[in-house]
Amino acid sequence: MVAEDFRSPRGNLPAMEASQTARVRAREAAGSADILAWVALGLGVLGGLALIVAEFSLIFQVDTLTSGTCQELADASVRDRCDASGLEQHSGALILLGLFAAAMAIGAGRGASLPAAAALIVVGAVVIAIAILIDLPKTRADGLLEPFYESGKAKPGTGFYLELVGAGLCLAAGSLAIFGTRRA
Repeated sequence: MVAEDFRSPRGNLPAMEASQTARVRAREAAGSADILAWVALGLGVLGGLALIVAEFSLIFQVDTLTSGTCQELADASVRDRCDASGLEQHSGALILLGLFAAAMAIGAGRGASLPAAAALIVVGAVVIAIAILIDLPKTRADGLLEPFYESGKAKPGTGFYLELVGAGLCLAAGSLAIFGTRRA
C-alpha cells in the first residue's frame, strides 16, 4: 500500500520514474539542439569561407570558338575582358560578407542568437542577388569582346559556383539556427 502513494496521476507509473523519464527526454532534446547548433555553426563558417574563396576565383571567362585562348586572340585593349575574378566584379564585397557570415555563424551556433541567425539569412539573400543581378548576365554574354573579337562566348567560372554554394550554406545555417535549435 505504501507503493501506491508514490503513483503519478497517470496510474501505473511511479512519480520518480515519470520524473526521470522527463529529465531524460529534456536532455535528449537539449543534446539534439546542441548538435544542430554545431551543424549551423559549421555550415555558416563554411559558407563564409566559400564566399571569401569565390572573391579570389574567376567569376566568368570567355572561351573562343576558334583555336587559341581569348588572351592570345584579343586585342591588347580588351584582354582584361577575357575573364574576371570576384575582386574585379565585386571590389572585395564577398570578403567582407564572408567574414561577417563566419562571425554571425559563431553567434548563431554557439550563442543561440536569433539576430545572428537572421543576419546569416540576409547575407545569403544578398549574395544570391549579387550572383543573379550582376554576375549571371556576364556569364551568359556573347560578344563581350566586340567589335574587336566576335567569336567569344562567356561561361561561368569556379568563383560563380562558389558564390552560390556560399550563399546556400549561409541560408541553411541561418534557417537551421532559427528553426532547428529552438530550446523548449
